Amino acid sequence: MDQDLPFDPGRCAELYNRIIRIGFDGARRSLRGERLQTSWFNAWSANPDAAPHVSPWRARFPPLLVSFLDQVELIVSSDGIPIVNDALAYHVQSVSPPPRLQPPELDGLEDCILLFRNNLEAFPDSIGLVMDLSDMQVSYIHDRLDWEESPEWYDLQFVLERLNAIIDVGKYRPGPADSSLHDPYQAISNFWSVVPWNDWVLNQSVLVYNALVEAIEVRLPGSQERSQSQSRPSIATPETLDPRINGFPRAFLLQARKPIFKQIAPGLTVYDPSAPPPPIEVHHPPRGEPEFRTPYYRELNGGPAVSDAVILFPATESEYRERQAGLWVYPDVAWADTVKLALPFELSSFPRFDGKHVRQNTSTGLWGQLGCSFFVDHGTRLVSLLEKWTELVESGIWTVSEKGIEGGMEFYRRAEDPEKSEWFVLEACFPMG
Repeated sequence: MDQDLPFDPGRCAELYNRIIRIGFDGARRSLRGERLQTSWFNAWSANPDAAPHVSPWRARFPPLLVSFLDQVELIVSSDGIPIVNDALAYHVQSVSPPPRLQPPELDGLEDCILLFRNNLEAFPDSIGLVMDLSDMQVSYIHDRLDWEESPEWYDLQFVLERLNAIIDVGKYRPGPADSSLHDPYQAISNFWSVVPWNDWVLNQSVLVYNALVEAIEVRLPGSQERSQSQSRPSIATPETLDPRINGFPRAFLLQARKPIFKQIAPGLTVYDPSAPPPPIEVHHPPRGEPEFRTPYYRELNGGPAVSDAVILFPATESEYRERQAGLWVYPDVAWADTVKLALPFELSSFPRFDGKHVRQNTSTGLWGQLGCSFFVDHGTRLVSLLEKWTELVESGIWTVSEKGIEGGMEFYRRAEDPEKSEWFVLEACFPMG
């Protein structure tokens, strides 16, 4: 998907309307007497409160945006009035009504409109997707309190293509408002759910993991003599895996390939069901959210503890292993495949998700992923981290010996060196491969 596209109103309207129709049909909204109507201008002209604002906005909009809005479809009630606070997808609403197009007063938004409003009550400071009328670029503002004047800007077509793709792989799923939709962030218009994981998420993670394993194995001493065609067992089987491990971690361990080497990253080994790492206990207090009981209590209890957490790649050294150091699958409420690297020591500085070096103590902050352009902020996805690790292997930054990746936990102290920042910065959080 090309991020440098000229604004094509017809193509953007086609992509936008596809999402609207998927949501309309999936939620069976025709049973409520609702229907689709073309043209944002015509639809809102029928609303007495919005009608006075339609013509002034039309006069201000660039011709290409007028063309786009003339082609988009809106969901209207049985009396022909557009639905206010209606969802485009789970986390954003459809094109804002005329009275709500003006974004909050933030530096850098003087020439912008609020194209898609935030749809999640759990994030009251989230603004939504704004468009700069000078160049038709859009940016998703997660939090007005953390707004920076130089955020990432995208072509609207790219964002709509990505939203369509996320829907197509089942990450967003439409359904009737009275159904048991998974709604962790309290959607204002609750006709969509967010799926924490499914077969596509699992298969994507397994494929990237297997690619990392292969990248290491072809670099092992004597790899030329080793047969590459023989089938390999999975990391675990239903008989060998602890029945307390559930959800995404269980599915991953039952499908991912067992490597022939020991270390998959410096100081980290792959989960071994015959010698598992210490289990992660979840405490359920009489009041309040569940909490992890772990040496990393402070770092990992920022949100509700999820019982599916597991140390996927525990520390190689027994001392660190007992302290629960390693790569955790640390699910959040909307993303079951999110991970955190828990180090047995604190770093005094490290690169943020955007590469900016910060002086801050952390033992769990490496390879962070924030500022998602297509969803609310979330943790680092396993697939994103494994792709980065494969890059480190293929570039020679990580070297390979008989035991696999060389080095111990001390490697991660290099994150304190600003010149090594790029080693610890990830790419797209939702790669569509």
